[in-house]
Amino acid sequence: MLRIFTVALACLVSFTWAQSAENLKQSFQKMLTAMDKLDFETMVDFTYPKLVTLAGRGALLKEIRQPFEDPAIKLSFLSDKAEPEFSGIMEIENRKFCLIKRQTAIKIAFIEKLTAEASESILQNMQKSALSRKVNYRKSENAFYSVGPEFTIAIADVLTKNQWRFLTYEPSQRPLMKRFFGEKALKQLDL
Repeated sequence: MLRIFTVALACLVSFTWAQSAENLKQSFQKMLTAMDKLDFETMVDFTYPKLVTLAGRGALLKEIRQPFEDPAIKLSFLSDKAEPEFSGIMEIENRKFCLIKRQTAIKIAFIEKLTAEASESILQNMQKSALSRKVNYRKSENAFYSVGPEFTIAIADVLTKNQWRFLTYEPSQRPLMKRFFGEKALKQLDL
């Protein structure tokens, strides 16, 4: 009888983790679709609630919209055919985490022609802020391209009502992530 119970429990746990992984992939795809459509409200809905509370929903929406509404630039997400890589789901201190890695490409085209000094300054700032990405300036297009890995932390916990929510990870944001999740979680996620 104990053996049957153990096997049944193992099957249930496997099914629950598989279901959670499938829900994670579906939620992440919904967020990516919202990004492609520039559906800012849905993007914020899929953002980890601590950040939304800390920044304020209205301020966060304004921050996300700003680059797309800036008349001086045209920001574009370039076609991304690469499949995201999902780490295994980890349970750390009553939260589920998953690290998602995907290759992205972004184009930032300036409407007004940039001077050599301005383009060099912008290029250096972009390179400093995204060390893992390749950033270059194409003078003929008056545009910057940023290509490379993007890391997203997926979280399901009490705050998210155990629904998957997301935060894009940049090394410069590590202190904030540490405040949200603690050092132990970041280490287990290899961040």
